[in-house]
Amino acid sequence: MRALVLFSVLALAACTSGTSGDPLPEGEASPETVASRLGEAYASGLGSLESFEVFAMGTSVRYEATEDSARGRVFSLVRNPTAPAPTDPEAANLFVFYPPVGGYLAETLGDARLTGPVEREGVRSYVLETTDPTDVGFPVAEGTREHLARAYLDVETLEVRELFHRFKADTLDIPFVQRVIYDDYREVAPGIRVPFRVRQRQEGLLQLIPQKVRIFRGGQMGVKERQISLLPPTARREAMVELERERQLLNEGVKELEFTVDSLRVSPLAR
Repeated sequence: MRALVLFSVLALAACTSGTSGDPLPEGEASPETVASRLGEAYASGLGSLESFEVFAMGTSVRYEATEDSARGRVFSLVRNPTAPAPTDPEAANLFVFYPPVGGYLAETLGDARLTGPVEREGVRSYVLETTDPTDVGFPVAEGTREHLARAYLDVETLEVRELFHRFKADTLDIPFVQRVIYDDYREVAPGIRVPFRVRQRQEGLLQLIPQKVRIFRGGQMGVKERQISLLPPTARREAMVELERERQLLNEGVKELEFTVDSLRVSPLAR
């Protein structure tokens, strides 16, 4: 089904790092001032690096800075062909959401609708809202409508806490929701903070799975679980993660992925 491609997204904007000056007083917050501070924070933080390397899920990937005429300074994902395979290949797809490009958000959200502060995932956040999902890094798939996109920014640090996209497909009535959530920010170099956990939650997927398929796959759960119980401990844990994902998808139409960074190594600052 064509709608299955709706979640093959490329994240152009993920998070920012560092801070620029004192926290922005809430009474002075506007889309322009929030976006401007966001750009400053990114430029003095992660945007000042030449590259950095992430170690997670038993593998490593490298991000190298490039200059883009439309998006400013961005990071390109460079996979190491000799690195071990990730322990969770599906969750490893979240590496594409990890390159922090707060400068892109600063360029695109200056005229967005500002609301908040609101409580989001336990963090007091500003909300920058737009009807153009590309403003927060989500492409517009053919045959979709009624788009709503948001970026949630920590009020104190302007670190990006969540990228949100809700939309409908032309042939379906229930909206799809995609959330990319960043937390556990840590300092990896003076003035440079990055999230050490990334989560993705997709909702509305049940309508893409025919009822007969759901019934058949649901009936296989018990068989799979018995087979998994016979595996060695490490393989059993990995297989149970996949099984629980499938169970949640079939029961709720929700798919959740997560990866946690083990360590991060930065290259010298750009000159």
